[in-house]
Amino acid sequence: MEYYGINDAARMIGVSERQVRTWISVGRLKTVVVASHQLTGRERPNRAAVMALSADQVQREISRRAKASQDKQELSQNVP
Repeated sequence: MEYYGINDAARMIGVSERQVRTWISVGRLKTVVVASHQLTGRERPNRAAVMALSADQVQREISRRAKASQDKQELSQNVP
C-alpha cells in the first residue's frame, strides 16, 4: 500500500496542512504510523515513524473536492 505524509497529501488534495490535520482530528481522515522511508513522493533518508494517509484516502479526498467544485459550478450556471 502507498502512503503520503500530511504535507504531501495536503498539496495533492489542494488544501493546507492545517486543514488536513483538522480533518484528522475530527475523524474525517484516518492516519497510520509508518516509517518515513515507506512514504510515496519525496525521498526520505531516515526511518523515523511518521503519521501518514493511505493513497486511497488521498484519492477519495481529491475526488470529493472535484465533485464539490463541479456541483458548485453547475449551481452557479443554473442561477438566473
